[in-house]
Amino acid sequence: MIHPIAKISCWIVEDSSEGYKPPEGFYTGRLKDEEASHRRTESFLDIPLFPGRAISVGRDHHVNDISINHPNVSRHHFVIYSIIYDLNDVQKQPYLVYVRDCKSLEGTYVGKKCIGSKEDDAPRGFYISKDVVITVKPYWRFRVSLLYHTELKNPLNSIQLKESNLFRHRYLITDRTLGRGTFANVHLALEVRTGKQLACKIHDLDRIRQLAPSRDLIRRIIDETDLLGKLKHPNLPTFEYAFRSAHTLYTFIELATGGDLFSMRLTRGAFDETECKFVVRQIVNAVCYLHEGGIAHRDLKPENIFFATGPGITGRVIVGDLGLAKSTSSGRMASRVGTDQYMAPEVEYGETHDLAVDIWSLGMIVVFLLAPDENAVPSSAMNINQAAIAAWLDSIFEDPSQQKITNKCQSFIRSCLMFEPAHRLRSFKTKNHPWFQQRPGEGRLKFLMQENTDAWKPAHAISPPVQELPDIEEGHSMTNKERDRRFYSSTRSTSLGKMNPLDAIADDDGAHKSPYFTPKRPKITEGTDKIPRTIHPSD
Repeated sequence: MIHPIAKISCWIVEDSSEGYKPPEGFYTGRLKDEEASHRRTESFLDIPLFPGRAISVGRDHHVNDISINHPNVSRHHFVIYSIIYDLNDVQKQPYLVYVRDCKSLEGTYVGKKCIGSKEDDAPRGFYISKDVVITVKPYWRFRVSLLYHTELKNPLNSIQLKESNLFRHRYLITDRTLGRGTFANVHLALEVRTGKQLACKIHDLDRIRQLAPSRDLIRRIIDETDLLGKLKHPNLPTFEYAFRSAHTLYTFIELATGGDLFSMRLTRGAFDETECKFVVRQIVNAVCYLHEGGIAHRDLKPENIFFATGPGITGRVIVGDLGLAKSTSSGRMASRVGTDQYMAPEVEYGETHDLAVDIWSLGMIVVFLLAPDENAVPSSAMNINQAAIAAWLDSIFEDPSQQKITNKCQSFIRSCLMFEPAHRLRSFKTKNHPWFQQRPGEGRLKFLMQENTDAWKPAHAISPPVQELPDIEEGHSMTNKERDRRFYSSTRSTSLGKMNPLDAIADDDGAHKSPYFTPKRPKITEGTDKIPRTIHPSD
């Protein structure tokens, strides 16, 4: 039996002023025209919110779960929704509950804060970590009571508490953990000036130094942060700011409030082809942007693809986790990296590889979204030769128990899943593949994709430098200090609290080079799909 994770209690606030006329109450359920006129409104209402579901509020009784017939209420006013990351273990990753304004005229308020209105370019989900009251002014209140309130919490250690106090006038880091990785935890954070919710990725460098080889690992972590600051594209994470000390790296990025593609696929089942195309085209946009700069992502998989907002798949897609990204111009790529199910054959065999590894992963993602669960994982024979790959794909396309996959979609998948890297689609050709040509009935999704892109704005016109923090641990051993000094000598650490760009590495002549950019940068074509081809992270 599925139990609700929250209760939505609705009521009307009465006005004691003279001439006050009580407004209409709440309609529940999506009603037909003939039903609406005969349905009584309720002044008080309790509605359960179930895992993975949403409750919409607005004036239109055809499309909203709760409708209010009043001019102050927009047709689509706001939506409360839940995100599931782990279907089988809510202790490991609890349900997340968000509220999002739908570009309403009067705005949606949580407490006294307006979380969105028509004035906002791209309203996003507001994370609800405790019981709150949502207000539609002037009369309507909606209390969200969390019934299954298990939170992942990971308090900052003593050094991190002291360090975070140095920038608490700009950013506040909460104990609420949004995700945990091998080398970092992701915390919910707030921008003090605007109250905007962010994600803060915290790397404990002291703990990482206990691993071997730690020097290369730390360099790769710092390179990822530097790379995030250089990339500006609606389908890649939006970098806000970063702070670094001898002990910790704090990276603030936009908070994706729509969940990840893997969890959404498991929750809703196989996608239909139109929905799949909507998601994959945005992944293609991000991959093309990276490849144009000579960068291979090398870990494309549904778990690393997020939705900027929810519910559903209509939000902007974000290709995240660039920790394994590497440039073709930074040296030979031969490491066995990535995730087995989405790993290209040449990576599996430990051979040198290039940008084509991402195209293979892209094809595997399409199969994962469209195929039934029992067919979404390839057999081990698939990495042997092209004949084995073709046979596996034939078994999927000819399966009578699943949806019919169009010939154009089959062609796209086969063009990605070529055993020989040289025979795979090139990223610049993927956008023009016939599969992405608009078919009748797909106009709305194309409009949404363009709307998502147009509403996105980079956090900064010019990438901000990573700000150095002082070493505030007086008891820090000399051994560690010497290790830190050797490590940071390449980035010329500066004095207390002074901004020090990670890309500022002094040459003998005093010029500064970036580990991603050469001093003479090629001219960037206007638009969000162009970056210099000289961008390159190092392993």
